[in-house]
Amino acid sequence: MRGRKLEWLRLLAVGLLATTALSACGTVTGSAGHFRKSGIVRAEHELNCDESELVLREVGRRQVGVSGCGRRAVYVYSSTHGWVNNTGGQID
Repeated sequence: MRGRKLEWLRLLAVGLLATTALSACGTVTGSAGHFRKSGIVRAEHELNCDESELVLREVGRRQVGVSGCGRRAVYVYSSTHGWVNNTGGQID
């Protein structure tokens, strides 16, 4: 009986750990996912770089760093203006 209970607790712990890890992944891609849906076209145009070559990285709350084609920029989300380039597209 004790062995079955320990096995059940072990499976529960593994399940909770997996759920926590997947939840964290969702959080990490929150702003970047939103940017990919509504800001990527602007970054393509401003950085003169195809979407397939752009790399996104969350750098803060409602902030996404974008790099590609030798350029990089940070976009900040504004509820009134959408995704706005906050750096001017610096050249690496």
